[in-house]
Amino acid sequence: MQIEEKLRTWLIDDYELDVISRQALFQKYLELFLNDSTNTKPFSNLKFYKFCENLITDKLVYGFNKTSRGFGFFIKKGRNINSDMAVSALYPFGYISYLTAMNLYKIGNVVTDGLYFTTPDRNHWKNLCLKELRKKFEISFSIDERPLSSDYINVNGLIISSQSILHPYPSEGVLDEAGSNRSIILTYKKDLVESEWWNKSRIQNIVDLYLDMFRMPQYCGGLNHVITIYKKNFQDIDLFKEITIYLDQKGSIIDKARFGFICDKLLHISAEVIDKWKIEQKDKRGSSRKLIANLEFDSRFDPEWNISINHEYARELYNQNTSE
Repeated sequence: MQIEEKLRTWLIDDYELDVISRQALFQKYLELFLNDSTNTKPFSNLKFYKFCENLITDKLVYGFNKTSRGFGFFIKKGRNINSDMAVSALYPFGYISYLTAMNLYKIGNVVTDGLYFTTPDRNHWKNLCLKELRKKFEISFSIDERPLSSDYINVNGLIISSQSILHPYPSEGVLDEAGSNRSIILTYKKDLVESEWWNKSRIQNIVDLYLDMFRMPQYCGGLNHVITIYKKNFQDIDLFKEITIYLDQKGSIIDKARFGFICDKLLHISAEVIDKWKIEQKDKRGSSRKLIANLEFDSRFDPEWNISINHEYARELYNQNTSE
C-alpha cells in the first residue's frame, strides 16, 4: 500500500478528531515515509500537497484558510463539530478556559459568546512543538538540537520547513472562513496545567478553573459572579478540600491570601488550612498584595490577610460582615 493510501486510511478511519491542521497531517505523512522500509523514492513535499488536494476533490474533507502552502486545516465531511472542538484539535498546546470552560462545565449563570483559549507564548510554543517531535519520532529519527535556521529543521537529513511541520500558533480569526461567529479570546500562560477532554474539546481542569476564578475574575463573569459560585459550590466539601489541598501544596503566598480572604472574610468559611494561611500572611507587604490583580491598589486593607480590598463589591461584603 502506498504512503498516500495509508495516510488516507489513517485520517478517515483512525484519527479520532474531526479537524486536523495541515501541519499535523504532514507530520503523519513524514512518519509513514520514514517508517516505510520498502520505499525507495525520495521524500516529496509536492506529493503531500497533491494528496491534500485529492482529499478535497474526492469530497472526503473540507479545506479552509488556503495559502501558497495549501489549506490551513481540514474538517472531515459529514461531521457535526463546533468551535470548541475545532480549536482543541488545531492547537494541541492549550485548552479552553475561564468563562467558556465554566459554561461547558455548567458552572455559574453568566454565558459568553467568546471562546477563551489559554496558550503559551510563541517561543514556548515552538519549544513544545520541537519537544513533541523528538518524543514522537525518537525511534525513527532524531531532530537536530540546532536547526539550520528558524525557518528550517533538519530531520534525519531531510530539510523541512518549520511552517510545514510545526503546529500553527493560535490565531483569533482562524475559524472565520469556516463560518464560525464566535470570537476566540487568547490568554497566555507560560506553564500550562493539565486539561481534560470533554466531547472532543480540551478544557481546563476543574481545580485550576476554580483557582483562576479569583486570579482573573474579569475573565470569569466578574467577582460578584465568582463569589456567588463559591458560596453555592463550596458546600461540596470534597471540591473545597481538593482546591485547598492543591493551593496548600502548590499555591503562591498571594494565591493563598486572596482565596483565604474570600473564604474567611466574605463567605465565613472556616478550615484549619485557611487559619494556617492567615498566619503565613503576617507582616507581608507590597503593592502586589491586592485582592484583584489587575485593579489599582486601594488603601482599604484587611490587617489579618494583609491584602488591599480593591473591589467595590468585596468592600461591601467585607464591611457588612465585619460590622455584624
